[in-house]
Amino acid sequence: MFAARFPTTNEQLSFNTFRTTPLTEREIEVAALAGHRSNVEIAEHLGISARTVENHISNALRKTGATSRNGLFILVGNSMAAR
Repeated sequence: MFAARFPTTNEQLSFNTFRTTPLTEREIEVAALAGHRSNVEIAEHLGISARTVENHISNALRKTGATSRNGLFILVGNSMAAR
């Protein structure tokens, strides 16, 4: 059972192989602002706390596999343009 859940030493562990969870509307909204605004600026714009913005960005980064705020911003922008 253990071997079925974890890669062998020759396999690379990839977190993106798991089923992805779609971003919430708020995560998308925050991510769309993350490329050019600070957490405090986003918080003031949306009327939420800066800590909540941090949580939304962190969750969106984890869900998408993006490695930076700018990468997240680009991913969300591209997905919105495709709609």
